[in-house]
Amino acid sequence: MPRRRGSGAQGRRGKGKWSMDYTLVKQVRDNAPLRESFFALARRVFGLSFEEWHRAGWWTDRYVPYTMVYRDGSAAANVSVSRIDTVWRGEALRLVQLGTVMTAPAHRGKGLARSLMEAVLDDWGRTCDGVYLYANGTVLEFYPKFGFVPAREHVCTLPLPARDAAPAEGGFARLDMDTQAGRALLLRCYERSNPFSALPMLDNPGLLMFYCSGFLKDCVYYSSAYDLACVATEEDGVFTCCDFFGTGRCTLEQAVCAAASAASPGAARAELGFTPASAAAYARAPVQGDDHLFVLAGGANIFAEDRVMLPLLSHA
Repeated sequence: MPRRRGSGAQGRRGKGKWSMDYTLVKQVRDNAPLRESFFALARRVFGLSFEEWHRAGWWTDRYVPYTMVYRDGSAAANVSVSRIDTVWRGEALRLVQLGTVMTAPAHRGKGLARSLMEAVLDDWGRTCDGVYLYANGTVLEFYPKFGFVPAREHVCTLPLPARDAAPAEGGFARLDMDTQAGRALLLRCYERSNPFSALPMLDNPGLLMFYCSGFLKDCVYYSSAYDLACVATEEDGVFTCCDFFGTGRCTLEQAVCAAASAASPGAARAELGFTPASAAAYARAPVQGDDHLFVLAGGANIFAEDRVMLPLLSHA
């Protein structure tokens, strides 16, 4: 089992060694000064803001930062654990995603990231079905040192009706995520999961609300006719349906066309931010971009034989 949350371990020798100037702390959420230092490091390294998400109560035990703390009490480096539950071909999968891997500039080159990775894998590598992470192009040689292998995700696409086509049925309208009613409606739909997905993210409202109370809060829609919520964006004429949640009293094609009609009426093509259960019916292509998926060897690797992708909103 993972070690007790909030525990600390001072510098040690041997595997995962670090100097006595540092202490490893597991879960900084309830330590106010260290939490604020963690927030500051995330802003500095990634431009990420966790403050509002935490104040709103969305930080749950599913998100566990492993933070190396310098002797002055500041967060020097971090690797975070996110527990991701899903279902694949009728079988429950309990996955662990690693993220928010960062080191303050003054503490780089001291092996802190390596020590944190070893500590995380020691605690979690044998307590789940699989471990994975996303890496940018500057660190592709780092993660194979810990047993990670590259994997390829595939995105499904479908064409959208022409602009002069009749308006799609479904009546999606934007949800106001600044209101309690809007948030409650989204969460009610989320409890029903994605009715179209082959690989849904389950029981993780905290991660959902990191997106939907933050930079995607203006991208949430709801159809009362379909009893379906949709999180969607548009860029360069491409409508990206990040996820659906709800009853889904319609087909996937109906839902996508109706959501695109409301959120991106000029788009000609839709990309799905999840793998549909009927994926074989859609065009699929390798995911392009700056994030490269790595999977820990020896655990679950559904990407080895299937052209699938993890939901966009499950990225931590």
